[in-house]
Amino acid sequence: MKKTTLLALAILFTLACGAALAAAPQAPAAAPPSPAMAAILSGLSGPPAGAQYVFVNHCEPPTRFPCVNKECQCSVTCGSRGIKSFTCDPNTFVSSCTCN
Repeated sequence: MKKTTLLALAILFTLACGAALAAAPQAPAAAPPSPAMAAILSGLSGPPAGAQYVFVNHCEPPTRFPCVNKECQCSVTCGSRGIKSFTCDPNTFVSSCTCN
């Protein structure tokens, strides 16, 4: 076969495939989500109005000093509010934590 015949066949084949794809039936529209699924999807879109992101500190790795570990846990408990007061007895390791 000649190159011009092969080129003409390739062009016709491409046009035929394009026409077949254009004539293919479209996928049906999806049904609206159920109310439960809508609630889940709205929760995935972001935090509710007025909510704030909180930085979570896991106090890892723990130290060999219990008062340091308890102070870190106090800072996690208080979060963005901050620590008002923290005390820890180094002998008994009894601590108290007060948030702002």
